[in-house]
Amino acid sequence: MKGQSQIPTHPISGKMNKQIVLIIEQEKMIRRFIKPNLENNHYKLIEAEKGEEGLALASSHKPDLILLAIGLSDMPALTVLHRLREWTQIPVI
Repeated sequence: MKGQSQIPTHPISGKMNKQIVLIIEQEKMIRRFIKPNLENNHYKLIEAEKGEEGLALASSHKPDLILLAIGLSDMPALTVLHRLREWTQIPVI
């Protein structure tokens, strides 16, 4: 219907697929701000506080999009991005 967002469905089962967004952000308040906005728009949010954790979650959950903070406590964001690009082309913002 016009004006309503369409949630993709699995081609065989017909069940709704939620797109997965991984946020790699050390600030809990920022993650808490983003989470309801994504969930209310039918996205599944996975959260990581550190770069290493984010890399592991990206590998295990294969998100559709990664929101990467610039300032992380365990490694620079560019290091996270370079390590992601070694094995995936997942969009990163």
